[in-house]
Amino acid sequence: MITFSRVIQTSDPVTGTVSPTTRQFVGSGFMKSEKPDAYEALGLVAKSSTTIVFSCREYGYRAHSSDFVMAGDTTVILGMRWTVASVRIKVALDGIVVLAYIMVSK
Repeated sequence: MITFSRVIQTSDPVTGTVSPTTRQFVGSGFMKSEKPDAYEALGLVAKSSTTIVFSCREYGYRAHSSDFVMAGDTTVILGMRWTVASVRIKVALDGIVVLAYIMVSK
């Protein structure tokens, strides 16, 4: 199981208090190597980057929107924090994500 997380700052309009909220995307996936130039094109170092082929546990996330994993989101794999650099939607039915290739770096 893999979980991608995004921290969103929300503010209460009445009190003006700002507090963090975490949005999570939980699913299954596996790590896959890309050619080094694919990482370099994003300004990443190939040795500290990988691609995760990911499918959400829940159906219904809109492709190419903030409703799904985005650059800047994070995940922890084997105790190491990775940051999302790029998301490529490979399969989307009716605009709903089924599978994505997510490039991450340490």
